[in-house]
Amino acid sequence: MLATPLIDCDGRHSTPKVQKRPQLMSVMTAQIDSGTFLYAVGIAFVLGALIVFARDVLFGLSITVKAVLLFALVVVLFTSGLAITGDLLDVVAFTLAALAYTVLIGYLLSVFAVSPAGLFGLLAMSGLGFVLFGYLHRERALSVSTRTAGLVLGVCLMISAGLVGMDVTGSEVAYTTTLNETPSITIADGSADPPEETRTVTTTVGTVTATNDFVFTRQLDLPRIDGCVVGSEAVRNVHVDYRTPRYERPNTIVGGDSQTFVLEATLRVAPNASAPRTITVDRGADCADSRDEPTLLVAVGQDN
Repeated sequence: MLATPLIDCDGRHSTPKVQKRPQLMSVMTAQIDSGTFLYAVGIAFVLGALIVFARDVLFGLSITVKAVLLFALVVVLFTSGLAITGDLLDVVAFTLAALAYTVLIGYLLSVFAVSPAGLFGLLAMSGLGFVLFGYLHRERALSVSTRTAGLVLGVCLMISAGLVGMDVTGSEVAYTTTLNETPSITIADGSADPPEETRTVTTTVGTVTATNDFVFTRQLDLPRIDGCVVGSEAVRNVHVDYRTPRYERPNTIVGGDSQTFVLEATLRVAPNASAPRTITVDRGADCADSRDEPTLLVAVGQDN
């Protein structure tokens, strides 16, 4: 912009100085408000706490109760965001609610098998729900009173406390190990093919049954299985495990249900005359035990 010349009292022309506008926007963006920074730190810590809660590191709650608690937290935070005005606290509440909802969805997907179509529908509906909520809050001034937010908080706390009390006092999943009625493994006669190689024998030795007598769905965590053969040097490379691979086993067991898993043993028998023809199967924990006859010791859970 051109400056208009001025005439001084002595008749000389002078050009006025053009003041430069300070770049306020760049200065503001370069500065970090201390309150906003503390809000961000608090959000990060809350997110970490939610992840720890969902991963069941500190709490042994059932899947049902844990999902209800996360959902109740989402409801309380969203309601608080609608009731709070000013000083970015409403934004903080909405952010925490969105993070809690994300942790809830991730937790449910980690414990339940969801088809690709179901996953697509869940994500699509969640996205549309957040967009609709944002539109109603921004354009329609959706809000609730502080009294309503307090009532929602009280109801959620009462329900959560009741469910946690039931869950803590409820029974856990029980695991029962049963060996076969004929506790022995018969190895058929015959030499290996070719003769210098060992023979591999695979057979079932028993079952492990998981029973959930509680009303809520609980995590299914099968006990560890191990095994060894004592009383014979001709049997080696013993492997005892569940017949169902780990990636095909269910992660949960609903209330009042029971599931049975077959135990399978794989043995490598040396091709010589000293190889046993019958191996007894028994429960045991110490492979240093001495037996008069070849015995497969199956260790379950705490016996390992």
